[in-house]
Amino acid sequence: MLPTPPDRPSLEQVVRALRVDGVYVQPSLRDRVGPQQEARIEDAVATIAYPVKVVVLGSGTDQRDAGEVLVRLHQVALRDLTVDPAVYLGVDLAAGDLTAHEFDLTTRVGQAIPVAADRAPGLLGRQLVITTTLLSDNTSEGAYHRLTEETGTPVESAPVQSPAGTTAQPQPGGAVDLTAVLVTLAVLAAACLSALWTRRRVGS
Repeated sequence: MLPTPPDRPSLEQVVRALRVDGVYVQPSLRDRVGPQQEARIEDAVATIAYPVKVVVLGSGTDQRDAGEVLVRLHQVALRDLTVDPAVYLGVDLAAGDLTAHEFDLTTRVGQAIPVAADRAPGLLGRQLVITTTLLSDNTSEGAYHRLTEETGTPVESAPVQSPAGTTAQPQPGGAVDLTAVLVTLAVLAAACLSALWTRRRVGS
């Protein structure tokens, strides 16, 4: 367990800071994300076509994980609003990984994260710069496919979570499978009825 940094702000304070430039770095974590890196992240975030919030926070006293903190931040930002689409990008300090949550958006962040991890392993500040730059330049997909080709094996995109308590939307493939099942059942039922009718005619 990482110790709780003494300067940990409240979620409300972080949300207010994010409204200014979309980026918040806890002062005690400047060894992970320095001022110059933060400035580059801010520049990238400002040019992304959709809202991106970058958050670098330490573990809380209740040891909530990084993903849950992003959900809580969005819940605070959502107050008095019906919809607040955004991508929240954070860091898992214990695991040394980036994590993300999408709210009412579908983006390429899941492809950008593994590319950044490959280019700058263990360097969270550099990974955030790369990830936000890829999203800004709209080059995440191409970089992800090149990474897959270079490794020679499939590279899994980073899991991007939806807010807790929401229901995942059905995928098109699920609808096709259901249709196929219904058609199969209809064919089997017709075959059974045909066989029964034939037996009755023969018996008569």
